[in-house]
Amino acid sequence: MWRLFEEPARRFGYKATYFHEMLEEHGALETARRLAGSPKHHEGLTKLYDLKALHLSVEALVLRPPYDTLFEPSLLKAARKKLRDLGYEESRAEPAPRPEPPEARATQQHASGVEAVGAPRFLIVPAKDDGQVEVWSTYRLQFDHKERTTELKRAIGAAAGNLKASRDQLLSAVYVSECREYVDAENVLLYNVGTANFARAAREGVRFERVFGCPPAAPSTLAGPAEHYHHYSLVRRGSTWRYWEAGPAAFTWKALAVPTLDAVSKPDAIWLAMRDAARAASPGRLSGKFGLLLELGAPATPAPRPADIVKPLVDGVVSGLHSHNGEDLSVLVERLAGRMGESPERISESLMSQTGAVLGERRLLWPRADGYQWNPADDELMACDLVWTEDSDATGWTLSGSIVPVGLR
Repeated sequence: MWRLFEEPARRFGYKATYFHEMLEEHGALETARRLAGSPKHHEGLTKLYDLKALHLSVEALVLRPPYDTLFEPSLLKAARKKLRDLGYEESRAEPAPRPEPPEARATQQHASGVEAVGAPRFLIVPAKDDGQVEVWSTYRLQFDHKERTTELKRAIGAAAGNLKASRDQLLSAVYVSECREYVDAENVLLYNVGTANFARAAREGVRFERVFGCPPAAPSTLAGPAEHYHHYSLVRRGSTWRYWEAGPAAFTWKALAVPTLDAVSKPDAIWLAMRDAARAASPGRLSGKFGLLLELGAPATPAPRPADIVKPLVDGVVSGLHSHNGEDLSVLVERLAGRMGESPERISESLMSQTGAVLGERRLLWPRADGYQWNPADDELMACDLVWTEDSDATGWTLSGSIVPVGLR
């Protein structure tokens, strides 16, 4: 898989930066599953088509022996379809790239001039009177324990920890990059930094936005292109999104009973509650980029911590607006029913029903070890608000919200 990064860089000068980061974050097998198994023509595949080098794509690699034995037939089918759509014929493909000695790779890496000697890899402008924190970085903040990751997350956390929301304010976090790969904005902006750093800023709510575009110019020179930009600020509750404009709601729900959540909660119960609500309402379909407006009703104790729980809430809500395509159904039903304490019949019906599938059908879950992994289409989620309102009469939490189409302002 690493050769699929190195060969296009050597032959065409095409450095698939985000493919490189996916390999570092997820490993070769999971990266192959995410890219080759998706029905979408990802940015790297389109670029290799333009370069007439589809034989260097992940899709072509997974179809070659012996790698094809590592993947499910459905994934191989999806990869083959994408290649055929682009006119690629396996029988006429060029051979896979041969490995080069480490010294050759080191020479190419040194000659690329990616890093400016002595310049920092990131820059942070801390909060001042304007109450905002800006971050420029030459690399995307990931969830790992590498030295550069630890350095960046600590610096962001220290700066963001100085933001303190007053009443009726929420934390706004924006991620701007031309990255087109699978990236959850809430991970880059919040979870990979450490949600405890945002406790004072997100007491009443949190907002995140994802923008595909060139970041604003960094105020000083970095070790490479400043391809990743974070912006943290405090905004008025009820204000509009900074970059995205919401259209009419495709589906609105009121006061769904949900369990108390924390930073390590799973989306399972949120999925089932949303699935029940969506099937009962039977709303129409929504395609393209979308936003979420979420509101929790909860007693003062225990008070929700919005930055901690936005991820399981978002994953559960978006998953609840899909139907599953049926792959590995029996295994998934058995595992999900066992974990949730629900009947297999209810879980199977909830997964497969097309009614209320606002976001359509997809492979919603994957078997993983002895469990499963959710796979909602949250890469189309561009903006989200999560706020909470104290309900002194409540004995538990409730979730209200809307899903809306969005367009850039």
